[in-house]
Amino acid sequence: MHPLKGALGFGLLSVLFVAIYKPLFFNTSEKFGYYPVLAMYVLGSVLALIPFLFLLRKYLREYNLGNALLFMVLVLSFGGVVGYFLGFALEAHPNSRWHWATFFDSMGNTYLGGSLPVLILWWYGHFKFSKEAGTPTKNQSIRIRSELKKEFLDIDPENLIYLEAEGNYVKLFYDSGQEVTHKLLRSSMNKMEAQLKNFPFIYRSHRSYMVNLYKIEAKSGNSMGYRLRLTNIDAQIPVSRNKTTEFDTVLEKLG
Repeated sequence: MHPLKGALGFGLLSVLFVAIYKPLFFNTSEKFGYYPVLAMYVLGSVLALIPFLFLLRKYLREYNLGNALLFMVLVLSFGGVVGYFLGFALEAHPNSRWHWATFFDSMGNTYLGGSLPVLILWWYGHFKFSKEAGTPTKNQSIRIRSELKKEFLDIDPENLIYLEAEGNYVKLFYDSGQEVTHKLLRSSMNKMEAQLKNFPFIYRSHRSYMVNLYKIEAKSGNSMGYRLRLTNIDAQIPVSRNKTTEFDTVLEKLG
């Protein structure tokens, strides 16, 4: 989520790891020794990584284990390619580098020197993500994303009232602090449900509806389905027949 910080963190951890344990072997240049060449390798890699990380963020927006592993492989492989070409400028006898053995040696050195820093950064990011995605707190603002890059809604989930599917869009009704308003985001209800899964009071009551259980003022109906009346909302929100038992259980747990 933070390419600049990620690239700088990767560079710093790589320098510390390689400088202390010296797992890498490369030819120093005629002008510079081991540590200056190492610093220039890392600096060049960091500068190249920054735009690459911005690109990855665009396509790997959803956090999961598969994307995390793919991210690590892509970053290390990209670093290996960058390191290979940097060697032509930094090491002695650059003309001898034009063969596959040197290329794979560069890739191996990058995985050897970069794997631990990438794992440390992944562990930090995973810990931070898990902590933020844990038990929701009061006045916790989140960003609800659309399928369109520049379209989103920053909101305290407790201010959501209900969500309604409208074709390829979802209409989000919420309390702005002054009035009930709504925003239309291009997304599916399934994707909205996934984004709000850490907030158990936002409940998928129907194929086309999600509702904030704290906003319910009255419930009517029977085992064939419910109708919910919400705070400051004229429309009644349905609860599907196959959801009534689960709905009652969730509502009871929330107290």
